[in-house]
Amino acid sequence: MVIRNENIDPVLSSAELTGLLNQHVEFKYISHEGAEYKPLSPIYANTWLNNATQRERLPTVKLYSHSPIYTDDWRLLKPGYDEESGFYYAGPEIKPIEGTKHLDKLLLDFCWKEPADRTNYIGILLTGLLVSRFLGSKPAALFNGNQPELGKSILAQILAILRDGQPVETASYNANDEEFEKRLGAIVRRGVTTIVIDNAKARGKRNKIDSACLERSITDPILSFRLLGFSQEIRAENSHQFCITANSPDVSRDLITRSVIINLHHEGDPRRRAFSMNDPEGYVQEHRVQILGELVNMVERWKLSGMPLAEVHTRFNKRGWGNIVGGILCANNNPDFMENAEEAATEMDDTRREFDELVTILADHPQGLWTSSELVDLAISEGLLREDIGEGTPRSRSTRMGILAGRFVNDRFNIGEHRTASFRRQSDGRLTSYRVAIEDAP
Repeated sequence: MVIRNENIDPVLSSAELTGLLNQHVEFKYISHEGAEYKPLSPIYANTWLNNATQRERLPTVKLYSHSPIYTDDWRLLKPGYDEESGFYYAGPEIKPIEGTKHLDKLLLDFCWKEPADRTNYIGILLTGLLVSRFLGSKPAALFNGNQPELGKSILAQILAILRDGQPVETASYNANDEEFEKRLGAIVRRGVTTIVIDNAKARGKRNKIDSACLERSITDPILSFRLLGFSQEIRAENSHQFCITANSPDVSRDLITRSVIINLHHEGDPRRRAFSMNDPEGYVQEHRVQILGELVNMVERWKLSGMPLAEVHTRFNKRGWGNIVGGILCANNNPDFMENAEEAATEMDDTRREFDELVTILADHPQGLWTSSELVDLAISEGLLREDIGEGTPRSRSTRMGILAGRFVNDRFNIGEHRTASFRRQSDGRLTSYRVAIEDAP
């Protein structure tokens, strides 16, 4: 790739290398008939691209970022190439700024459903500084509004401006995963690290936002997409932040578990709301250095306090994402990170909602242990989980219920005021059964 100041241009084909070199260099061809100047032939460029010895002469850039980066040993990089880490930071020098004056002003007018939603958003902003630690181990940001025009897209673009230095183009959700993959790959190829899937809607028979391509793109350490118009793939380290904006969507469970849900909620006509800031994105562009300085200061304050970890339950703790980001937030007086995760997931997942109802029924039922076939009969009699259980023989439906129940084993459910229930599974080696353990809510 070619780096010019804060711009990056990938060189993936002989034609691209030829075009780049011919912009800057004249090539003199010498033969027994004489010498002449001509543009470099793609044949020679292809030879060079496939010469491992020549490629090894160039420095390896393991991570490229427009926003400041912390290394694995918690050094905040200065602009330029850091030989020790192999990271290249293409941006201005950022120094810690005490307080959160600019960040507070920026986030003041957004109608967060709960304080935890604001905290979750700041956690996503902090993740951009720590991206080198969490390649393929950081969640997407799922902005959910109870109606349009609440600022979901603006919040996604604010994240993009802080990460990439400018607003980014958006992608539309496409239920055709092959076409969706091509669109995402085209955006990644242009060097953008904030991928915004804006105003996602599920249409047609598949009335759920569900994409295997998007799910693996969030969690794979290396992004890999088929390149439109080529038989090649585009590959990149997964330092990318995926954002999805939607209005009360039905989202697949796999996508929900890969996301931090940030809820916006407003009763009434949002167009009648008064704002203290007319152009939030313009404010971020004008005060980007100051806002990044405030976020950096949050990390530095956490480091000075001994780098305590928070207890956050999320699938992304395999590299400590939730514990570290939660610890930084807690050290800066934001202790409610991810507190609303379970409730938000339930609201957006039809299957989870209906299983929640089933657990509530089980909690009040005198029967203690249930087989999967008995759970099928109970669910059908209550009009629950019919789409998940489907049609077929009693045995096939029992098998599907067993698979479904396995997804929720040891999950906690709110079953009424001051009561929670944990869904349990037990087996004696011959028969598997399920029960509900009731406990007082904290």
